[in-house]
Parts: sequence; structure tokens; C-alpha cells
Amino acid sequence: MTPLPAPLRWLYSLEWRRGFFDWARSDGVTWVYIFKVLLAAFLTLWLAMRLELPQPRTAMITVFIVMQPQSGQVFAKSFYRFLGTLAGSAVMVALIALFAQNTELFLGSLAIWVGICTAGAARCRNFRA
Repeated sequence: MTPLPAPLRWLYSLEWRRGFFDWARSDGVTWVYIFKVLLAAFLTLWLAMRLELPQPRTAMITVFIVMQPQSGQVFAKSFYRFLGTLAGSAVMVALIALFAQNTELFLGSLAIWVGICTAGAARCRNFRA
């Protein structure tokens, strides 16, 4: 095979770079996301096993549920999840304090709270739910 003249070598390398950058902008983003998800899942599984949690696979499944392709969505979802956990914990502490001796009222108020949360989740059909 004969070597290419200098102007053609430059053109050939330029075409290769264009193809690579086109791939990196389209399919490359998807592959980077897949590797990030797998790395996070395996790190979570390792940490759950290291901490000797009873069911470490649930921690790994949570990674797959929570991960979003754009990092902004992950941060927003985790922020609202944190707020929901705080609100739910506060309401449960209040319900337990109010109805510690009365099981029927506790279960009834718990059912109303779950209904309110379900209605809110049905109304807001995004990560705020």
C-alpha cells in the first residue's frame, strides 16, 4: 500500500475525528450513561455488602430506579425525595404521638395520610410526586 500524500493524510485524520465526535455526541453519551449507572450500582452493592445489610440487592435496585440520564434530574429528584422523607417522618411521628393508645384512630389517620400522598402523586406526574 502506498503512503498517502500529506494533504490527504490530514484530510483522512480529519474525517476520522469528525466521525468520532459525531458518535461521541450521539451514541457516546448513552454509553457513558450506562457505564455511570453500572459503576454506581456496583459501588452501592459493594457498600451494602460491606455494611452487611440484610438485603444488599435492594440498594442496587434503588440505583437503577433513581438514575436519570441528565444529572440535573437526579439532583432534583433526590431533593424532592429528601423533602418527602422528612415530611413523611414528621407526619408519622405526629400521628404516633397523637394516637399511641388508639389503634383505630391511628390506622384511620394513616389511611387518610396515604390517600393524600397518593392524590398528590397522581396530580403531579413528575419527580415531585
